[in-house]
Amino acid sequence: LFVFNDADYNAWVGGTNLTGLYTQTAASGTISVDVSGFGTFHVVFQHGPGYNGTEQDVYIDLTSTGLDPPYLLGGIAALIIGVVLLVVGVRGRRAPASGAPYGGMPGAAPYSAPPYPQTGPGAPPGGDGLYQVPPPLPGTAAPPAGTPPPQWTAAPTPAAAPVLTGTVVVALENQSAVDETVAVYLDGVPVSTTAVPAGGTQQASLTARVTSPFGSTVTVEAVTGGGRRAKTSVFVGAGGQAAVTLRIG
Repeated sequence: LFVFNDADYNAWVGGTNLTGLYTQTAASGTISVDVSGFGTFHVVFQHGPGYNGTEQDVYIDLTSTGLDPPYLLGGIAALIIGVVLLVVGVRGRRAPASGAPYGGMPGAAPYSAPPYPQTGPGAPPGGDGLYQVPPPLPGTAAPPAGTPPPQWTAAPTPAAAPVLTGTVVVALENQSAVDETVAVYLDGVPVSTTAVPAGGTQQASLTARVTSPFGSTVTVEAVTGGGRRAKTSVFVGAGGQAAVTLRIG
């Protein structure tokens, strides 16, 4: 049994002999592993030399516990700030509004009716008096008669953020005695369907979408026509490549 972080798991899939965060050889038992920070960790079972072709059902119960002090302190600080803002807001609403009759705002500008329609040389075409061309700035010529008012132009639409992708090389191993049709999923989305002959291996290079320029963890799952499943996770960098192997029979 191995426990790997993402970096060690990718190296182990590539053939590097690692012990990872935890290693134990036994038919059964209990493990306790301390990991630092957040991330994706992999629990891997592997037969020893000479038993790689042996099939075996493995049962494991995983429980994770822990507390991150920075997140706890940050939450307490946010709670205190929220209480202070709430108290300030309540006091502001209770402040007396002296000199503001009928709940009006003190110092508000008085309301005045709109001007009557204008006539004469300064009035716009139509005589409704609702628009006048402002006088020209000093040193500039007045616009010709009949010049339409200035118009607003729409701001350019910002360019869409580029889609970041990486490549996942999936090796499908069929150890059963019959041919299998296998559907491959990336993060729950079907991306490929391929036939794997009995006792053979089929490889596919698939494009995976990543969520940041540094990459992200992608879940890879293979499902046979008979309902057998194999699933794993792998870290893929933007523009990078990662390899996984799934046994489907």
